[in-house]
Amino acid sequence: MKRLSTAALLIVTATFCASASPINIEFPQTVYDVLPGELVDVTAILQNTDPNDPVYLNGDDLNVPESASSTDFFFTNVPISLNPSASTATIELFSFVVSSTAAPGTYTGTYDLFGGVGTADQYNFDLVGSQSFSIFVAPEPSTMLLLGCGLMAIAAVSQRWRRARCK
Repeated sequence: MKRLSTAALLIVTATFCASASPINIEFPQTVYDVLPGELVDVTAILQNTDPNDPVYLNGDDLNVPESASSTDFFFTNVPISLNPSASTATIELFSFVVSSTAAPGTYTGTYDLFGGVGTADQYNFDLVGSQSFSIFVAPEPSTMLLLGCGLMAIAAVSQRWRRARCK
């Protein structure tokens, strides 16, 4: 019985290892601190981790939060394929703008690449690379200024109230 479970574990492990993404997507940062309405250009380096086969890049899928709008530069900047163990220079993949009405907080997004490994699969749309990123939306400076002024006003009124009460 022990040999059977070990064999099953080896098969599952081999299947899992074979499904690794051949494209590594390296963002210079994975957390973007932005103000509402600010335009952010996202760049990356794409690297083919397969030492034997070229990887064909046939499409992408960009998921940004609902509070952001984006522009995808896949067809403009991403190469058609990457040779074995090759990488691109830094390229612009997409840009996004967070809505001016977005609530402060952290949002997540993903960028996926689709294609095929090897010349026989050059027209496939298999997932060949994926990377997630976070968008931290900071409050607008005017909101922080308004909050600070409000807190100072409350402190001044409470101090005045305490003085009047002590007399």
